[in-house]
Amino acid sequence: MPTTQAPCAPDWLLSSVEFEKGSGACLAKFSHNYNERAPRGRSNYEDQHMKETRWSFRSRALGGAVVCLLSTPVLAQGNEPQPTNRLEEIVVTAQRKAERLQDVPIAVNVVAGDTFAEKGLSAAYDLPTVVPGLSYVTTGGAGTPYLRGVGSNAGNPNDEPSVATYVDGVYIASSYANKMNLNNLERVEVLKGPQGTLFGRNATGGVIQLVTRDPKHELGAEGSVGYGNYDTMSGGFYLTGGLTDSLAIDFAAQGDKQDKGWGDLVTIDKETQKYMSYSLRSKVLFEPTDAATFRLAVDYQKLDADVAYTLPQGVRGIDGTLPPPDKYDSAANIVLNGIGEPGTEVRQTGVSLRADFDMSFAQLVSISAYRNSRGEYHAEADATALQVVDAKLPIETDMYSQEFQLISPNDSTVDWVTGLYLYQNKAGYVDAVFEGLAFDPNPNDAVPVFGQFAIQGKQKTESWSGYAQGSMEVLPKTKLTLGGRYTDEDQKFVDLEFFGFPAPGPDKRGFEKWTWRAALDYAFTP
Repeated sequence: MPTTQAPCAPDWLLSSVEFEKGSGACLAKFSHNYNERAPRGRSNYEDQHMKETRWSFRSRALGGAVVCLLSTPVLAQGNEPQPTNRLEEIVVTAQRKAERLQDVPIAVNVVAGDTFAEKGLSAAYDLPTVVPGLSYVTTGGAGTPYLRGVGSNAGNPNDEPSVATYVDGVYIASSYANKMNLNNLERVEVLKGPQGTLFGRNATGGVIQLVTRDPKHELGAEGSVGYGNYDTMSGGFYLTGGLTDSLAIDFAAQGDKQDKGWGDLVTIDKETQKYMSYSLRSKVLFEPTDAATFRLAVDYQKLDADVAYTLPQGVRGIDGTLPPPDKYDSAANIVLNGIGEPGTEVRQTGVSLRADFDMSFAQLVSISAYRNSRGEYHAEADATALQVVDAKLPIETDMYSQEFQLISPNDSTVDWVTGLYLYQNKAGYVDAVFEGLAFDPNPNDAVPVFGQFAIQGKQKTESWSGYAQGSMEVLPKTKLTLGGRYTDEDQKFVDLEFFGFPAPGPDKRGFEKWTWRAALDYAFTP
């Protein structure tokens, strides 16, 4: 039976097959997509790209029958819709309340969750392919976003990125936790520039806000599987449904595995530059009354990647030899504790509870969250066959946060939001070991020997902040926005030791700071 592809289907969609039963009732939609995208962690698309074929399905039960979920109807020939100049209205929460994108007086990029599935994107560092001005840099085992050139290349677990990442309003403190899968997304909002008068944790470069879907009371399921070169397999699944009239739940799973690396460790004859990751997420939606909503979310993610330092072409290593001819090959070799090859492994877990209460004068929001990360980073810093500096860095982070917000009603003359944010983070290395010729206890001896250097310690950060922002129309089509923030923060080292002895020097610092924001916004169009 003939079918017709929707007129606005994207160019990556090469084929689709639909199965019908009865008089046009669609049981399910299966689509076959072919994508070319940069491999995980790679920025040079021209040198090497990943080809992936992905099959997906989406279905939803209605009264015992399964019907299609189509974002654009598939029409019979001759019934194509007439072109229109009307722009689709996009609703965002960039300023912590639902409003039209064109009414937001800050630079915002919005990407719908379906776009990621359509383009075969699955991780945070795939975002630059769809967000202008955003780049993603991997420093060791950490992932750091840059917005319009603003970011930080610090890669320790206690270093917080200059561009903050939030998932459903929960701040993601660790740069190691930033290397996350994009699972069950409704949309992504990227806010450019400082956002301290809107978000609990201040951000110098901007904010990446990931918004996941809420569970539905209607039973539904989605899934996808894919295969690409480098023996890359991927898959995802989403299930949602109602338990009672006021209670709904969902479950999402996603995974990727690249079995073949695009680089080699030539010293030990092993492949590198490959990865495996998967994520699980579930959310419970409870609406006991029209004025109260609760969302409980739990997630778990794991990333295991084989990565190695490489030397620039033409640069001789500390052993006097040139690097391998392929710039993604490495001579790195780790013998520390029998590790054998460089790489990183990170596990992260999170739980959050969001409560929304509609009151006569405002909306009250409470967001409580706990997140932790555990893992190890194995590095060979000299990238040569010599064991000059080998490192085993076990990481731990534990973060607690509590945020309260008061948000003005939609019919308020002045649009305002105010909040109180409490934050505690404890992050660092546990029993980290450095080993190699660089730590030779007797460097003047004729025969060099391996030495060892041990360190452990964490940084504990405790902070609270209050913020407020308001905007109102001062002239026709002209809005004035004013905002302010106060932050009180203390940081100190906890259990910092070198070779089992306390580290010398100062172990704490703190600051108090007022900051402000002013903006004048003129709407050229309604």
